Amino acid sequence: FYDRIGISTFVVAMVSIFFIYVLSLTLSSIKVDLLSKIGNDSMVIFLVHILCASGTRIILSKLFGVSNWYLHMIAGTIAGVVIPIIFYGLVKKLNLKFLFTYPVKSKNS
Repeated sequence: FYDRIGISTFVVAMVSIFFIYVLSLTLSSIKVDLLSKIGNDSMVIFLVHILCASGTRIILSKLFGVSNWYLHMIAGTIAGVVIPIIFYGLVKKLNLKFLFTYPVKSKNS
């Protein structure tokens, strides 16, 4: 596969992967509250992000007529992380945490 698009693509991919690995190790030794919050809420972000990111894209394109790819990427990424965290805060406040827990078998079954 890499023969068709060039070995340089493979090299860039491997260097990028190594960079992210080193960055992750470095950040793990530094206490960053924001990254800790995002890490703690990562399952909620994973489950809810697609609705928020795609909803942002639809609103930008259909409602506001925005077709700028960069704006879509930035707004979608921010919305895909921030809105799920806000949503989870609301879920906790309304005592609906069961929405993000494993199903529990009842004693009757």
